[in-house]
Amino acid sequence: MTELDDFRNQIDELDNMLTLLLEKRFEVVNQVGDYKQKNGIAIFNSNREDAVIDKVLSRIKDPAKQAYIANVFREIMDESKEYQNEITGGKQ
Repeated sequence: MTELDDFRNQIDELDNMLTLLLEKRFEVVNQVGDYKQKNGIAIFNSNREDAVIDKVLSRIKDPAKQAYIANVFREIMDESKEYQNEITGGKQ
């Protein structure tokens, strides 16, 4: 096994963990969408999204990675909103 193969195996393991966590996250997103629909709450909340990004950025040790990781989380939140729109029938 080459060093590159070892790196790729590590990425595969991390991708597996990320997939499981993302699936779990979307289960909670589903619950949030149901709650918002039942309570007439809008899906998009810019203050909440800004707070999430701020919290994420505060955890990143390497400043060179901050923008990239923030972008990943913005994409996750965008997909979460899309999913909530889908499960609520776009009613919010």
